Amino acid sequence: MKLLNVGCGSKFICSEDWINIDIGSKHKCVIEHDITKGLPFPDNNFDVVYHSNILEHLHKKEAEHFIKECYRVLKKDGILRIAVPDLEELAKQYLDKLAKAKNNEQNAEHDYEWIIIELLDQMTRTYSGGLMGEYLNQEKIYNKEYIYNRIGEDGKNLIEYFENNRKNKKQIDKINITKSNSRMKYLFKKSFWKQRILKYLLKEKYQYLKLAEFRSKGEVHQWMYDSYSLQKLLKNTGFLNIEKLFAFKSNIIDWNKYELDVKNGKVLKPDSFFSEAIK
Repeated sequence: MKLLNVGCGSKFICSEDWINIDIGSKHKCVIEHDITKGLPFPDNNFDVVYHSNILEHLHKKEAEHFIKECYRVLKKDGILRIAVPDLEELAKQYLDKLAKAKNNEQNAEHDYEWIIIELLDQMTRTYSGGLMGEYLNQEKIYNKEYIYNRIGEDGKNLIEYFENNRKNKKQIDKINITKSNSRMKYLFKKSFWKQRILKYLLKEKYQYLKLAEFRSKGEVHQWMYDSYSLQKLLKNTGFLNIEKLFAFKSNIIDWNKYELDVKNGKVLKPDSFFSEAIK
C-alpha cells in the first residue's frame, strides 16, 4: 500500500510505504510543505491518507479545500482517516463540570477551570502556550488525572517538562545561554534590528502586527468539529461509508501496528474522535 501522513509532526514512519509531509520538518523522511497550497501529489495516488489534529488549525474554507485535495490524491476505494478534537465531547465535559462546580462537588472547581481553558484558549490565545500552558506550569495541579484523561501523554509530558524545568532552572538557563552564544551575532543583526525598525515605523500598530503574525503560524485552532459537521464536510466532498470509530479500530489493514493513534495500549489523543471514509 501507499500511505500518506499529512501534518505528521514528530509522528512519522520512515518506510517505502509511507510518505510524510509537514510544514516545518527538516527530517529526511518528511517532505516540507504547506498544505494550504494543496497536496503536491498526482491524482489517484494513495491507498490511505491520514491526518491527526490538523483540520482544526485550518480556516473553514481552507479545510474544505484540503479535504478535496485528500479526495483527489486517494485511489478509488482508498481510505481517509481523520482525528480531530471532539467538540461535542468537549461541550459535554464543560456542561458537566459547570454543573458540578455549581454544586460545590469535590475537585469540580479545578476541573471546570481546566475544561473552560481547553474549550476556549486554543481558539483565542494571543501568545504561545496560552492559558493552557500557564495552567500546566503551576507548581500545584490538583486535577492531574483529569487532565491526563483529557489530553493524554502530551499533557503528562508537558507537566513533567515544567516540573523538571523548575527544579533545574539555573542549570537549564546556563545551558540555553551557552547554546545561544554562537548565534547571538546573527540573531542580533537579523531579528533585533528588524523588530526595532518595524516598531519605529508602525508605532502603536506594531502590537497588531505581532498578534496577526502569531495567529497565522498554526498554533491556534481556527475551527472545531463534531461528528455531524465532519461527516457533512466529507459527504459534500464525495466520500462514502463515513463512520466514527474508536481509536483502536480501523478499516486500514494492520493499522494499529503503525502506532499513530494508539501506543502501548494508550490513545495518544484521547480528546479526539476518529473518522474514516471511502473514496
